[in-house]
Amino acid sequence: MFWRQRVNKRIFLFSLFFIFTFICGFASEENLTVKVGVYENRPKIFTDTEGRASGFWPEILDYIASNEDWTLEYIPGTWEECLRRLESGIIDIMPDVAYSEEREELFDFSNRKVYTSWSRIYVKKDNTIYDILDLENKKIAVLKNSVNVEGPDGIKNLVKAFNISCIFIEVRSYDEVFKMVNEGKADAAVASKDFAIRNIDNYNLINTPIIFQ
Repeated sequence: MFWRQRVNKRIFLFSLFFIFTFICGFASEENLTVKVGVYENRPKIFTDTEGRASGFWPEILDYIASNEDWTLEYIPGTWEECLRRLESGIIDIMPDVAYSEEREELFDFSNRKVYTSWSRIYVKKDNTIYDILDLENKKIAVLKNSVNVEGPDGIKNLVKAFNISCIFIEVRSYDEVFKMVNEGKADAAVASKDFAIRNIDNYNLINTPIIFQ
């Protein structure tokens, strides 16, 4: 009788241990830590003065996280670094990635479209670039590996379609893209309209009529 009670007690203790382990494991799965890439592209996504991820993309993700019981861990880097980290699995989510068929082979995209944008050529005020043909033999500063450069409707395919010969200077951020033109190291800049709206005056640049992608 004593032996049977001891066995039953052991079974009971083991059952409690199993239930506790199961509940803890389930709780840990519920509170999921999601690693998110953040790069500098105001006002969409950027790091504020206190080192926090800001912009409307982090605001959307924060809202999703609060509903899904996620803990978000933002990992800063350049655009190219973040994209490589996403491909290698170092981060789980990269906001502000434009869709392309090539990227769809590597990444899962959300089913809902969140935002629509386009790209444009920007120049200094005294420049004479008015249409696509004026890019002949010009130096064009671009964000390396961005969709407005490498995508099917990006600037590289655009100048190729018009048989235009030009030089592309690839840099790591849109700030560097505008800085190259401002300092006379490039004749024109390619950027999204969102970055340009906030920064065009800071670099003394102007719009051109060349809109694409």
